[in-house]
Amino acid sequence: MRMRMRIRMRMRMRMRIRIRIRIRMRMRMRIRMRMRMRMRMRLRVEVRRLRQEVSRERVEVEMRLRLRQEVRLRVEMRLRQLQQGVHLLAQQQGIPYVAPPPPPQWTFVPMGPPPPPGLVPQQPQFSTPPAQLPAPGAQDNQEGSGTMDGFVNSLLAYPTPDGGSGQSSNNPSRRGS
Repeated sequence: MRMRMRIRMRMRMRMRIRIRIRIRMRMRMRIRMRMRMRMRMRLRVEVRRLRQEVSRERVEVEMRLRLRQEVRLRVEMRLRQLQQGVHLLAQQQGIPYVAPPPPPQWTFVPMGPPPPPGLVPQQPQFSTPPAQLPAPGAQDNQEGSGTMDGFVNSLLAYPTPDGGSGQSSNNPSRRGS
């Protein structure tokens, strides 16, 4: 009988210990869940704050860009006004005015790796035959001669669709010549 009592007591103790362990495990799980929820909330708040900051900075950058564009347009307009004033002044005083070239809008940026040190870039070695130009005043009616007069004369040699010669074309400067 005592043995049974001892066994029962041990069983009860083991059950109590198991229950305590389960309760502790549940408490730990709850604490972990609370910690996770707190971390998520903190992260959400931080993300919201960062998004607001980024949107503020984006608005500031857009404002700066608009301001730059406005200033650039004002400067360009003032520059045009000054150039027109200089042009008018030059006309009034009888000075020939040559407008400055417009500012370059495109710049050449070499692409690719730089040449190795010690090598000098060479010009391509092409040989072109010298042009065979006719003597001044000579008539050239050959089609493949390469001169503009020969090309125009070859066009005028063909008949037009109305049956006439090529010289009666729609070109008013060529009629009568």
